[in-house]
Amino acid sequence: MTNPPDPQTATTPAASTTASTTASTSAAAAAIATAESLNAALLQSDLETQLSSLTQNNQTLTETNTRQQTQITNFQAQLSQLQSQILEQKDELESERKKVVVERSKAEKAMEVEKDVNERMARFDVEGDSLRQEIRYESTSLLGVAFCLLVK
Repeated sequence: MTNPPDPQTATTPAASTTASTTASTSAAAAAIATAESLNAALLQSDLETQLSSLTQNNQTLTETNTRQQTQITNFQAQLSQLQSQILEQKDELESERKKVVVERSKAEKAMEVEKDVNERMARFDVEGDSLRQEIRYESTSLLGVAFCLLVK
């Protein structure tokens, strides 16, 4: 939209149009330059904010990574220690199992010996009873013979 001519500064219509066009072009160029400058400043500010946020996030992730690496190292050390303890306990358990097997074998042998002894004792008792019975019979027979000899 064109401005109406100012009566105090009236010039020819062609001269006023050229001056108006030049002024409007330089105002537009200045407005564009100002807008671009403001946009560039805003973009730079946004990028700086993003950079700061990313830097802080990177720092946090680096610290977390360091802590987790330390935990992993500690867990690996604990794992190695526990594996060593397991091996030691397996060795002790195997040793104790061998002792149990030996003790069980000894107990079984002792039970076999006791059974054999009990069987022998039973045989001795039976044999003793048999011998006592034979001695009684022989005693009775000898008494009978002695009585016969005395009676004669």
